[in-house]
Amino acid sequence: MPESVAVQITGKYVVLAKATGHGAEASLVALERREIKADEDALAVATALIRKQGILNLGLAALVNWDDYSIRETWIPFTAESQIRDTIKFELEENLGDEAAALLIPFQILEQRADSSHVLAWASTKKRIGELLAKYEASGLSPEYMPPDALGHVGLVRALGGEFGAKPVLAVSGDEDSVALSLVTDGRLIWGCRRIRSLTWATEVAGQPLQEVRRLFLSAPGFPTPAAVLSFGGEAADTLARAVADELGCPQQTVAPPQLAGSAAESSAPRHWPLAAGVALYMATNSDRPLSMRQEEFVPRETAQAVSLLSAVAIFLLGFCLAVGGAMFLLASEREKNTLREMQNQPVMFWKDNKTVLGGSKIPALENLHDDLSRRVARLTAQLKEAKNHIDAEEKLDELVAVLAGAPSDVKPVEFNQISINQKNITLRGTTSNVEAGNKLRLQIKNSKEFSSLLGDVTPHPKDAEFSFTIGYKSEK
Repeated sequence: MPESVAVQITGKYVVLAKATGHGAEASLVALERREIKADEDALAVATALIRKQGILNLGLAALVNWDDYSIRETWIPFTAESQIRDTIKFELEENLGDEAAALLIPFQILEQRADSSHVLAWASTKKRIGELLAKYEASGLSPEYMPPDALGHVGLVRALGGEFGAKPVLAVSGDEDSVALSLVTDGRLIWGCRRIRSLTWATEVAGQPLQEVRRLFLSAPGFPTPAAVLSFGGEAADTLARAVADELGCPQQTVAPPQLAGSAAESSAPRHWPLAAGVALYMATNSDRPLSMRQEEFVPRETAQAVSLLSAVAIFLLGFCLAVGGAMFLLASEREKNTLREMQNQPVMFWKDNKTVLGGSKIPALENLHDDLSRRVARLTAQLKEAKNHIDAEEKLDELVAVLAGAPSDVKPVEFNQISINQKNITLRGTTSNVEAGNKLRLQIKNSKEFSSLLGDVTPHPKDAEFSFTIGYKSEK
C-alpha cells in the first residue's frame, strides 16, 4: 500500500499531508499545520514534521509555491514534441528575461489538432529550484518530487470531488493571503492562476480573479465548460467560488476538509489544508510524477556566433558527404550490376547441373520455371515415397530368423508350417511342444526391437500347441 507525504512551506505556516493509496483510490491519513514562530526556522519545522512520518526521500514531495514559478498557456502551430519543446524554450526565454539554460520548463500537452497543439507550461529558474532543494538536502532530506502547488487541485478533485471527480471543474482554494483557481479535467490541470487578496475583496465580490475567469472562457472556446465550481477551504475561496458559479451558470459545492482522528489540524485546517493534501493524494495513486520541477531541463539557446560557426561547418560537411556519397554510390551500383547478372544466370546453371534428374535439356521460360520445377519435384517425391514403402521380403525374413534364433532353449523344438510376408506384416503359423513354449515365443517376438506389434494366440492340442501370429513392422522415421 503506497504512502506519500507532501509538505508546503508558506510565509507563516508549514502544512504536511500524508496519504495512502488503495489501487486507483487514495485517502488522507495525516494532516498537520504548524505556525512558524518568530524565532523558528521554517525548514526546521518542516523537517521535524517529515521525520515524524518516516519518509525521507521516496514518496516525499516538496511543493513549489506559486510565487516561485510561472504558468503559461498557449497554442503552438506544431504537433511534434521536439518542436513544442524548442518553441516553449525560446518563447519563455523572451517573456521571462532569462536564458533558456537557466530555466526549468516542464509542460503538458492539453489538446492536439491536425496542425497545432494546446500547451500549458510551468517555468521557474534552475537557481531558485536548486536553492529550495539545497535547503532540504542540507537537512538530510531528498524530495523525490518538486511539483507546482496548484497541481494539488488535481488530487483534490480526483479523490474528494465525488460525482464531479471525472468531469471538468473549476477548483478554488485559499488562505488569509491569497486565492488559487484551477481548471481540472480528465486528471489534468489545464489552467491556473493565483492572486493576492486586496482590501476591496468583499465589496468587489471576486475582484481580479473573476475577471481572469471571464476572459479565459470568452477568449479560449477550446476549454471545456465546467460542470461545477468546487471550493476547498477558506472564506475567500468560498466567496470567489459562488461568484464564478453564478457567472458560469453552474452549481457550486464546498468540500470540507477530512476529519482525521487525532489530527492537530482539525480546528485550524480549513484555510490551509487543500494544496498539500491534494499533492499527497495525487502521489498515492500515481507512480508517474509529471510536471516535476526537478526533472525537466533544457539546453541553453545557441548564440549567433555559434549558429554561424555551426552553419559553416555544416556546409563543409555536406559537401564532403556528397562527394564521398557519390563515389560510394558508383561502387555500390557496380556491385549491384554484378549481383543482378549472377541472379539472371542462376536458372541456367541450376538446370545445367540437374538436367539428368529433372529430365530434358530444354530450359523452361523464366515465368514458367517455378511451375515446371514444382511438377517435377512432386513427381520425384511420389517416386521416393513409393520406393520407401516397398518392403524387402528377404530383409524382413532375416530379421525374423534372427529374433527366433534368440528364443529360450525350452521353447524349442518349434515347427513352422507357414510364413507369409507382405507390405504390411508377416503371418507366422506353426506348433510348439506346449502352450507355455508358445507364449514364450510370442513374448520373444513382441519384445524385439525389429517389430512393433504382435497379434494372435496359442491353441493347446493333446500332444502339442498350435500358434498363429500376425507381426507388424517398425515404422521408419
